[in-house]
Amino acid sequence: MTTPDNFDLYEAAVQAPDAAARFLRALHPAATHLCEDFAGSAALSRAWGDLSTSLTATAIELDPQTLDAARSRTHNNPRVTLALEDATATTTPADIIATLNFSICELHTRQQLTAYLTAARNRLNPDGILVLDIYGGSTAYQTGAFDIPFVYNDLEHTYTWKQLAADPISSRVLNAIDFDLASGESIENAFTYDWRLWSPRELIDTLLEAGFTAVEAHDTLGGALDEHNNPLPDPCWKTDEGWRDGAPSLPNDSFVLYLVARTS
Repeated sequence: MTTPDNFDLYEAAVQAPDAAARFLRALHPAATHLCEDFAGSAALSRAWGDLSTSLTATAIELDPQTLDAARSRTHNNPRVTLALEDATATTTPADIIATLNFSICELHTRQQLTAYLTAARNRLNPDGILVLDIYGGSTAYQTGAFDIPFVYNDLEHTYTWKQLAADPISSRVLNAIDFDLASGESIENAFTYDWRLWSPRELIDTLLEAGFTAVEAHDTLGGALDEHNNPLPDPCWKTDEGWRDGAPSLPNDSFVLYLVARTS
């Protein structure tokens, strides 16, 4: 049996690109061009392009080997452009900029964060949006590991998320992903991350300082589906309204939030 590629395992275990693409389109129905910053293997860009022949995407990735992994998966799809660029320096315009998979944590200083979010605001077309995600809660700085099963090629495998080190003063965390395959093979530290864990409040304040007019928080990729199986986003919090009626505050143990920054 051939050992699966790490990026294939990652996409199957960690990402939900089809759901994320439909969520983005529901957030901005008029959008046609997506920029996937810190794109990795460009799973989201591919899923966005697959939604409609009228949609295009640019996947921006700084690492050449990772971009090669994206290239092998796009199969010269004319709706997906791959760019070997630094997402913090690109000027590529977009209707939607997506910075997902906690990629915003690659920026370790407030200066870097402010510069990136300001540049992202300037890249957006009229009515454009920036979408990013973050995790937090009382467990955010706990070290440890947990296992989650996933299916790839009709076989059940396991991935292990490890938080190896955490410093609540500097807000730095060191994380890694292991894969335990159905074949019995293990891939240790298939991916590693040295992150600055930004709080939702820090991100919201910096987004507003960067020129966005409003920010909303979503705790799911759409709380319901319409008749076409598309998500119906329902923010749990907005800058001008606070918590939605009936929406619980964030749980005490852990949370994942999607922040949507709007230009109008």
